[in-house]
Parts: sequence; C-alpha cells; structure tokens
Amino acid sequence: MKKATLITNNLGHLVCSDSLIFKSKLTGKTIYLSPSHLSARIFEKNSKKLKWEYFNCWSDGLNLVKEIFNKELIEKEKTNAFKEKLIPGSILVSSWGSEQTNVSFYQVISSTAKTVTLREIEKYRFEEDMRGWVTPKPNEFIGPAFRKKIESEYVQIGNREIARLLKFTVIDETGTKVYERQKFTSYA
Repeated sequence: MKKATLITNNLGHLVCSDSLIFKSKLTGKTIYLSPSHLSARIFEKNSKKLKWEYFNCWSDGLNLVKEIFNKELIEKEKTNAFKEKLIPGSILVSSWGSEQTNVSFYQVISSTAKTVTLREIEKYRFEEDMRGWVTPKPNEFIGPAFRKKIESEYVQIGNREIARLLKFTVIDETGTKVYERQKFTSYA
C-alpha cells in the first residue's frame, strides 16, 4: 500500500490527496474515497468533523457510496410522490399517545417545495367503553394555521407526533369522499 498524503481541503476536511469526492445533494454528506490508501472518509453536511472512516475497503467504499446514493434517491422519490398528494384540501391523520390513543386530523391549506401549511380540523366521534372511532370534518378548523417541513411520506407535527395522508374512497354517484375511520382509546 502506498503511503497516503493527508491534506486539509478547502472545506476543512482532512483527507487523502488522491481522494475521489462524492457529494450528496440531498443530505449534504461528502464521501472521499482514496485508491492509494484504500479508505473511505465520510463527513456530514457543513461539518469538519469526520463521521465515519473505513480502511482497506476500496470496493466496500464504492458499495457504500452506491448504497447511500440509492437510499437517498428512493427517499427523494417517496418525498416527491408524497408532496404531489399534499394539495389544498387533503387530510392528514396522526395517531399518538402512550396510555391512550389520540387521533388528530389536519387539512392542507397550501404547500411549497419543502413545507406544508396545515390547520387542525374537527372530527366526528363515536365512543363506547373508553374506545371508539373518529373521522374528520373537512373545513371545520380548530386553531390557527401552522407550517411544517415535508418529510418522506409524513409531516412531523410535534416531538412524538407525525401525520400521514388519510385514505378515503369516493362515492361515484356523488363524488363524496368517505374517509377511513380511525380507532382511538381513552383513559378514565
């Protein structure tokens, strides 16, 4: 193995001078593969601190690059498909809680390439013995609008709450949407 010369590049990364550079536009990860050192060095977006380093692994390094970029491509495709469905009027559902299952519905007000503006909406509720089901009441808003980042197939509402598109069927004769009902439980 040839002795590698380490340099600090213009990004502040300490890398082998002969490294091939692969940069992900989606996550910002930068991967340096050195053929002489048979190593891979990976840095996170906007970080000078080394995240991972692999030695004696030129083919493993190439496979790692392929794997990272393939995962990112799949995630990007999922996110783009999800974004296309986030049109004004779409309903999202979240189910959350620990000792009980709470269900919240959100209606899309508007969306951009990276964010969606939502408002929580009322729900029809049927309850029996501390459990039941709910369905949304479109256009019956609760509280103000808020904006959230669009992730891959979901929107992060809070620390432990994510919302996904609510499934529905359309009645052919009337064009009415019938939303899938969601189960909930209540505690005392």
